[in-house]
Amino acid sequence: MPKDRHRLFRLLALNLAIGLIYILGMRATFGFSELMPAASHWATWIPIWLPAGVLLAFVLRYGAWVAPGAWLGSMAADALAGSLGQASFFFSTIHVLQPLLIRALLIRWRTPLDTIFLQTPSAFRFIVITAGAIFFFGAILGGLMLSMPFDQTTLPRLLENWCRWGLADLAATLVITPPVHLALNNRSDLRQALSASALLAISFGLLLTVLVFVNPMRESGFSVLPASFVLFPLVVWSGLRQRPLDTALLVTTLVMAVCTATATGEGPFAAAADPSRSLFLLQGFIVAISVTGLLLSATNTELLTAQRQLRAIVDGLDLLVDERTAELNQANRRLQAEIASGQRTGTIIRGHSVIMEMLATGRGIPDIAACLVKELRRVEPSWRAAILIPDDTGKWRILGAGSDEASFARTAAMLRRDPSALLPNTAVATMQKRAAHAFQIRGAEPADPGPPMHFEPIPLGGEELVAVLAIRPSTGSFAEPFDIELVQDTARLAGIVLDNRRSQERLRHAATHDTLTGALNRHGFFDAITGRFSASQAEGKRLAIFYIDLDGFKVVNDACGHEVGDRLLVEISGRFASLLGPKDLLCRLGGDEFVVAHAGITDPAAADALADRMIAACRSPRSLKDTALAVTPSIGICLYDDPAAPIGAILDQADAAMYSAKRNGGGRAAWHEQQQSELARSA
Repeated sequence: MPKDRHRLFRLLALNLAIGLIYILGMRATFGFSELMPAASHWATWIPIWLPAGVLLAFVLRYGAWVAPGAWLGSMAADALAGSLGQASFFFSTIHVLQPLLIRALLIRWRTPLDTIFLQTPSAFRFIVITAGAIFFFGAILGGLMLSMPFDQTTLPRLLENWCRWGLADLAATLVITPPVHLALNNRSDLRQALSASALLAISFGLLLTVLVFVNPMRESGFSVLPASFVLFPLVVWSGLRQRPLDTALLVTTLVMAVCTATATGEGPFAAAADPSRSLFLLQGFIVAISVTGLLLSATNTELLTAQRQLRAIVDGLDLLVDERTAELNQANRRLQAEIASGQRTGTIIRGHSVIMEMLATGRGIPDIAACLVKELRRVEPSWRAAILIPDDTGKWRILGAGSDEASFARTAAMLRRDPSALLPNTAVATMQKRAAHAFQIRGAEPADPGPPMHFEPIPLGGEELVAVLAIRPSTGSFAEPFDIELVQDTARLAGIVLDNRRSQERLRHAATHDTLTGALNRHGFFDAITGRFSASQAEGKRLAIFYIDLDGFKVVNDACGHEVGDRLLVEISGRFASLLGPKDLLCRLGGDEFVVAHAGITDPAAADALADRMIAACRSPRSLKDTALAVTPSIGICLYDDPAAPIGAILDQADAAMYSAKRNGGGRAAWHEQQQSELARSA
């Protein structure tokens, strides 16, 4: 409700303002007649009907809402002039209906009212519609009213009144309506209208008007009618160079100055004819100069608008080209990065394939580690890398370093001083968290320490960390996320290699060794004996086979249980192993039977001496579970020096010799009968 009341107050204020403006316009219009000299006074000398131009501008802006104020203003103006009557009612009605008709016709022709003077087609339609509505509506009705009473009216007088009404209204709509309409629709242009160039143009136009429309010019013979058209170049310049509002204000100023000078009897129009005829000349001049300024200004505005739109389009195209160029460059960079990434990935995959092939063919860990580091440096040539594996003594074994081994050796030496800094006694998961924060090893190379070294733990099946991938990048840090991924991927691959080798070693050990004593089993012994025999043959020495059976072991096993028997076998095996050298073989065939292959025999006495030591080792006191145990070995000896003899036959000979020792009381050694005879003959 308050909003509706506020709107009503605004509407009443607008109509009141229109009424006051209409009164002032009518007073100013009749003022032209008052300016005329008494000798040439013509009561109906009205060159331009100012209220018509103002009212049309407000009707175009606000519609029929201003019609009541205009009608009341017209009636009030007549009342103030003392001529209020029935004719005033009809005059006021015609004056109000005429702009409403023009507005309706413009809308009918789909003319945009807000930009009517900013586009050439719209301005042209405005001129045509306004002229048609005025001369075929207002001028006809107004001319008839001015010609009353009709019984005394002649055709020339009727045409004269029709022209007077039509030209006065048309001049007003062409001169007054454009600046008022532009000011109402573009208040920002109104605030900027009186620019320096606009003021200069208006001042120069007034100066030209004074020069043309003064009596000294008439006296000098410069009073011919074409002299008035010296104002046209200024209007043309303004229409092509200035804003529409500036041109409209210039035209209005010039027209008012020319009308004032002509009303006072000055200028070419006053000199050309008497006031009743000079009025039509002046109105024709007003229509010509206003139409020129209006059309040129609209054309220039349309051209400037098209130029701005074209510039905006060009700028938009430039921006679009820049955006597309940037997108193309970005896509090109992405493509190059993808190509580089693809090449990098291809290099990594090929490296993995090589490593897996080496793993499948049974290559050793040092060779595979060297290949792994080589493939890592193939991807990142500026990196130095090595794999560090601790041995049984706690020293770090460096694999794959190549020519950089000295640098990593210094690092490994420092790690031996404080191994907990890198290898705390924790699980791999904890170690990985700590190793994620790479640290710098200092003090090894005081002159040129170089970039800091980074350590990546090598996971080995959930066990404690036993290997590390050491990397020294060229920049001291990994530049891209895929560098970190490459390091982690290399560490995982190294873990797979080490895990595989350890698993193979465990499987090979399980397949070739006795699970209880750790000595070779039958399969492992048969695999290893051929190599030992070949080595002895190459050294010019002989290989002795000792077949051992523990006397009394079954009694101990039955009396004390299998656990004690197993512990006894482990102890006996350990005592045998302590008597053997690195080239000798110890095998548990099964139960309490052992086989020893002693390499490097030069004469049978050496074999007898070893047999005596094994017998002595078994006879030394022992106690398991507080139980005194007494076992003695029966040993059969056979020399293995015939390459054509199968190892199975040699074992059978040694086994037969062992039973010979056992039949003779046990706890002694015996040679195979055939070999004993051969040894006796050779002796």
